[in-house]
Amino acid sequence: MTQHRRKQLLYALNAALAVGAVAAVVASIAPLDQAPPTVAKGPATRPSSDPQDRLLPLAAYSVIFQKDLRRPLVEVAHGPVVPRNEGLRVVLVGTAVALRPGGPSSAVFQLSTGQTRTVDVGEEIDGAKLVAVTDTTATLEVGGERVTLEKPREVAP
Repeated sequence: MTQHRRKQLLYALNAALAVGAVAAVVASIAPLDQAPPTVAKGPATRPSSDPQDRLLPLAAYSVIFQKDLRRPLVEVAHGPVVPRNEGLRVVLVGTAVALRPGGPSSAVFQLSTGQTRTVDVGEEIDGAKLVAVTDTTATLEVGGERVTLEKPREVAP
């Protein structure tokens, strides 16, 4: 048997299998002209194998809509508000420290309005200048005084 003949046989076998697969799929799909199955009222005598019969009414899912699904997964304990200057009302939320010395470091603060803002070292926020950032702290200069804020620890729910 030549190689050309083997290829022809493989192509024919492949085509036959493809046609069989399509026929199996078509046979498993219910005709569209059939009416949907009716659900018997009253107690069921045996469980139905039809998945449509096992669906709950929409009202049963109302509990899901009452839950606050957009809440944070982790509660964040807020860092201290700087008491030395009543005008400065920020909370340290996070820090990003440069990998190399002298590189750009920044801190993320939550303002009293609830908005967050990223500030690089040397920039000002709410009248205070960010002078230093570490993994867990940010140092601000307010009216000539240096104030260090600590990043809050994450509290598991």
